[in-house]
Amino acid sequence: MNETQKISRETRSTKKVQKSRPRKRKQSFNSKTAETDESSFSASRKKLKLCDEVNVPVDHSIDYRIIKKECIGHVQKRMGTRLRDVKKKNKGLGGKGKLTAKMIDKLTIYYGLAIRRNPESIDAMYNDIWATYFHYSSTDEHPQHEKCPAGDDSWCEWQRALAVLPKTSGAKRTKNKIPAFVHSYKPLPQNVLTAIKPIYEDLSKEELLQRCLGGFTQNTNESFNQLIWKISPKHLLGGVLSVQIAAYASACIFNEGNVAILKMLESLGVSCGYHAHAYVTKADSQRISIAEQRAQDATKEGRIARRQSQKSYLKYTADAEGTLYGPGIEDIM
Repeated sequence: MNETQKISRETRSTKKVQKSRPRKRKQSFNSKTAETDESSFSASRKKLKLCDEVNVPVDHSIDYRIIKKECIGHVQKRMGTRLRDVKKKNKGLGGKGKLTAKMIDKLTIYYGLAIRRNPESIDAMYNDIWATYFHYSSTDEHPQHEKCPAGDDSWCEWQRALAVLPKTSGAKRTKNKIPAFVHSYKPLPQNVLTAIKPIYEDLSKEELLQRCLGGFTQNTNESFNQLIWKISPKHLLGGVLSVQIAAYASACIFNEGNVAILKMLESLGVSCGYHAHAYVTKADSQRISIAEQRAQDATKEGRIARRQSQKSYLKYTADAEGTLYGPGIEDIM
């Protein structure tokens, strides 16, 4: 049989003869040469490279420096991530009375509060950050609460006990031990304090705290992004037009509420009746009431307590059953 002769469908099925197909060339990706390897460039990228570069003149008369502000919520998460990593890499830091999941959550929350409560002072941020470290390293024989806030309304029990003592000289009251004072908690072991001290040093640098001044957050941006993905979910494929419509509609709803949906329908020539108006009014009212409820202190405390209790339970089951799911699990199975 000649190579150019066509093979009938029956012949292929009986003799199991397959047409010779060109094999697909496997493209090996190298992250180090990806930026310079022109074979992986798209046609548009090659066209842009052939274009003449546009030289933008620099005005040297303008003397200013742009400082990127950090989201204090994201900075707070760095503490939790670093503490979990050091616990994972160093054996003997976990367990009862050590760096447990509940203790990591506490230290993370206290670190965030130290930044949130002092949005105008780097020194106050630095002092409150280290106050937590020394607070949990204090013992009955060697208390280290000098950085904790003073007064009878302080969150530090040692400072509250100090505030009710008879008025004497400030230096003498600070140096002397409080009679019959016993801490209600056990301090962290020395190996844990040694392991987490570099983390506190890195996350209390002046360069980082300088970017935290003002107490800015990206919660508004995250809320807006969540609204976009609610209209155009990430896991569903969509074109540019679908994402643009979702972004425009989300901007209207985010700023004006669900009433903006009626305005969009009206611009399209769609008339809305009584039930449509009643629905958007009810939806906006529920949105406001939920936001006010979540902003209450009691709700926040309850939510934090439920989250900590849930993490403690998950930690208990993970220790009993072992790691069943997680990133990088294929490396340890």
